[in-house]
Amino acid sequence: MAEERRPGDGFGHRFGFAAFKKMRRLNNTVQVQVDEGFPPQVDDLAEYHEAADQDARRNQLRFRELIKKSGDREKIRQQEALLKRQEQEKKEEEVKEKEREEAEGRMMRKEEESPVYLIVHGRKIKCSQMVVELSSVFKCMVASTDDTENPIPVPNFISRQIVLDLVEIIERGDTGQCAHLVLVSLSYLLDFLIAVDFLGFTEVKDTVEERVKMHINDTTWKEIFHYTKDIIGLFNTTCHTIEYVCKRLQEGDTSKTGAAGEKAATGGPPEQGSANLLSNQIAIIEQKPEARDPYQENYLDFPAIFFKVMLRSKHLLPSFKLHLLKQWVGRHPERKEDIFLLISALPFKDFRLGEVSGLARRERWGLGFDAMEEVEEMEKKAAEEKENEMKERKEQEKASKRLRRERVFMHAGGFAAGLMGLEMGLGWHPLAGPPGGPPGGPPADPDEEDMVFDLLLHL
Repeated sequence: MAEERRPGDGFGHRFGFAAFKKMRRLNNTVQVQVDEGFPPQVDDLAEYHEAADQDARRNQLRFRELIKKSGDREKIRQQEALLKRQEQEKKEEEVKEKEREEAEGRMMRKEEESPVYLIVHGRKIKCSQMVVELSSVFKCMVASTDDTENPIPVPNFISRQIVLDLVEIIERGDTGQCAHLVLVSLSYLLDFLIAVDFLGFTEVKDTVEERVKMHINDTTWKEIFHYTKDIIGLFNTTCHTIEYVCKRLQEGDTSKTGAAGEKAATGGPPEQGSANLLSNQIAIIEQKPEARDPYQENYLDFPAIFFKVMLRSKHLLPSFKLHLLKQWVGRHPERKEDIFLLISALPFKDFRLGEVSGLARRERWGLGFDAMEEVEEMEKKAAEEKENEMKERKEQEKASKRLRRERVFMHAGGFAAGLMGLEMGLGWHPLAGPPGGPPGGPPADPDEEDMVFDLLLHL
């Protein structure tokens, strides 16, 4: 390791001071030799003094070189530290300058901002520039004209109250909560959602969509669906209503489920099939009397783009999705292109190879030759992906078991080795056949092997 050096003028360095002491020691040695007499190898006093002077000069030159080198190194170190400090100060100055410019820009914007007027049903509403900045429609209208004095027109289907609430929400910075809309009616909330979607208030729209989602129930889902299904910008809200239907199909009759839970809690026998969230879908497929599906007449009339949302829902079983598709095709056999679109939305990995295409042939869905070939190709691709995933999963399980074995012998130590030796002495080993079996018998059950390793890990 390099010796630690202290800053100074050179004489304070450990290396330079050692050289200085060495020079002093050499000079003292020469002086002692002069006092004690001439050494045998020097016959002449002048010659002796000349040699001593040469040694002293040589030591002085060496000392000066050492001091110079240490001084140069110290200068380089100080210069590097100075450069680092200057860079750090420069960065801090840049940050402060940027913050100061942003603060000045905000102040200038506030000072330069002139009030903006919106005209709604012939009456003006005063608002800040922020309202215009958050609306993509208002920004385009302002950018497309040089007239900044006339008010910005608002379409007549948007009421004055909606614009007033919208301006207040934005100017208060409440776009993430929209507390103004907590107690409003569902119809007003839907009108508000349509208005912010049309005007391009994206942040407010996301919050209002969540507000509408909280109002979806068995009574209101149909109204919300029909109110939003024909507006492209409200597709998310329409999907929320469909997801609600899928979730209710998964849950089944919640009153029976609650009764079953109470009976189980009190020790009574639970009702068959009511506590299982998947039982309602199976009951619908098997047409059992306890099946609950009050939405059938509605979702079978869904357009293909919305029925496709049901086929991709995480709440429904793959077999139930195929059952729903079969019913939808039975009601709309003429929509060949939509049928192929819906088949493409099915989770092919969850079906056997040829199950979907076989159903399409048996039910005579009327798909063309090319369409059937594409369906079969999708089935083969899904089967290959499923097989590859299973192989990867097996490899991961093998790697996990290998890691567990290593942990056993690393952490259990000699006890584990002794226990394994005892097992082998008794004629059994997790990787060999059971005791008493044939020499080339089958190995032990992997689950039993895992049990042994789990036991060793917890010892």
